[in-house]
Amino acid sequence: MSLQGQRRADLIREAGHQVTSLTPDQGCSAGTSPSCRKTRPLPNWSSQTRRFLSSPNFISWFSVRKEEANQKLRLIHLDQLCKADIGFWMRDKQEVEIVDFLLQVKECLSRATRQYPSVSAQTVHTLQSQIRTIISSLPEDLQSCLKSSFSSP
Repeated sequence: MSLQGQRRADLIREAGHQVTSLTPDQGCSAGTSPSCRKTRPLPNWSSQTRRFLSSPNFISWFSVRKEEANQKLRLIHLDQLCKADIGFWMRDKQEVEIVDFLLQVKECLSRATRQYPSVSAQTVHTLQSQIRTIISSLPEDLQSCLKSSFSSP
């Protein structure tokens, strides 16, 4: 094996290095010396990725993006609640499930009106109307209890 070939083999064997040859149009020809070859360390992707994901810039960016996505999902959820056929959903549900649903809707509605000014008045009105419809379909004793707790959204 020639000295040039031996040098290339040694460089390839070195841990963490990659041999990159220059092409003839970059100034090296096929018969040039080993000094015309370049070596560079292989990237350690797992450690670089780990460092990037734990960097303050990524963490703050990700937190903002996550909150934006959650806000959008909550608004879509409220919109879908407005479009839902609550009467159909309630047909096979027990009172406990309906009350639990009412509590969850009330919490979603109050959080949305507090945190997201972009919730339309129509959405709030529609959800309040649906809440009243659900309450009116329940037994009288439960209605009186729920009306007092749902009097203000």
